[in-house]
Amino acid sequence: MKQNAQKHYTHKSEIPSHCKLLTEAWTPDTGLVTEALKLKRTPIEKKFTEHLKSMYEEAGGKYKDQ
Repeated sequence: MKQNAQKHYTHKSEIPSHCKLLTEAWTPDTGLVTEALKLKRTPIEKKFTEHLKSMYEEAGGKYKDQ
C-alpha cells in the first residue's frame, strides 16, 4: 500500500499505517451509513471500538481515554 501511494505522489500524512478489512456490508439497513451512503461516525465508533483500540495499540498509540 505504501509503495503504491508513494508512486502516486501521496503525502506521507495521507497514507494509512494500519487498516482492517471487515466482511460486514455497511448499508443503511445496518445503521452504519445514511440513505445517501454517508458515514454515521458515532454508530461506527460504538460498533467497532474494540477493533479501533487494537489498531491504535498496534500502531503504538492510544485510543481516546485509554
